[in-house]
Amino acid sequence: MTELTATAMLRADRTPSVLVVDDETEQLQRLVQALQARGYDCEGAGSADEAIQCLETSSYSLVLLDPCIPQSAGSPDLPAQDFGLRVYDKVIELNGTRNRSTRVAIVTATVLPEVEEVWKRLPGVWSFFRKWEHVWAVPDFQVRPAFLRRVGRLLEELRSRDHPASSDH
Repeated sequence: MTELTATAMLRADRTPSVLVVDDETEQLQRLVQALQARGYDCEGAGSADEAIQCLETSSYSLVLLDPCIPQSAGSPDLPAQDFGLRVYDKVIELNGTRNRSTRVAIVTATVLPEVEEVWKRLPGVWSFFRKWEHVWAVPDFQVRPAFLRRVGRLLEELRSRDHPASSDH
């Protein structure tokens, strides 16, 4: 079992943290930067293997997961939902074995209703966002403020639940 890093333990006491998982590099960078600009600790992973490594070494309040990702960076395999499910499974496993309460939000360009319904029914999945409807403003390709507000509300709820204000201070 991999131990949490000192940075991860400090993060757990301070600021809600987010792991963004997306193989589209520009989208990944813009979303990480937008969340960091709002004061959240945020990291990015471009593949299932990278995301799982992050999850094993750090604790996150929320994982924003594009489920259609490659297994590893530079992999000749096409991105697939199976690799996103591996990341989801790792979150659920670590929630159970390390007493975590990480939530998952699906962020995808796939708009098939049956795919959306499957993801929404999984335990631990907080929400489902369609990239071009909920996340990205076109044509300037900026993160929609409404999306950031919604994520921010969840992170604040998680912070208050996990670290209730104490009267000792």
